Amino acid sequence: MSEVEVFITTVGKPTFLRCVESVEAQTLDLDGYIRLIEHVAPMDAAFQQMIDTCQTPYYVQVDEDMVLKPDAVAWLLQAMKESKPECAIVCAPLWDTFFRMIIYGVKLHRHEIVKNYPYRHSDSCEMD
Repeated sequence: MSEVEVFITTVGKPTFLRCVESVEAQTLDLDGYIRLIEHVAPMDAAFQQMIDTCQTPYYVQVDEDMVLKPDAVAWLLQAMKESKPECAIVCAPLWDTFFRMIIYGVKLHRHEIVKNYPYRHSDSCEMD
């Protein structure tokens, strides 16, 4: 049984298949633990769906335009396990090809903590 689920949000962008392939190629065994959140908007609703349906201690939020390195999920999980128990989220950088800069990026959530903080509809739902 996996300790982590990966949620991929999609609205049908052309990058979706490449994103899924990169998640399926993870060094961590995620068979049966890759979940799609299709055509859910606004983003706070998609984020809340992750919290509501997660069945593992941790989950990763991946947008359909992200292409992860093969060890990304394993690295995030290890970083979380090495953090203090009150750490809710660990984040790793991504290269944004549109802005041509590093952004923070791909996130692993500790479900036990974040489930206590539901998303509210707002322009900055990730900032609450």
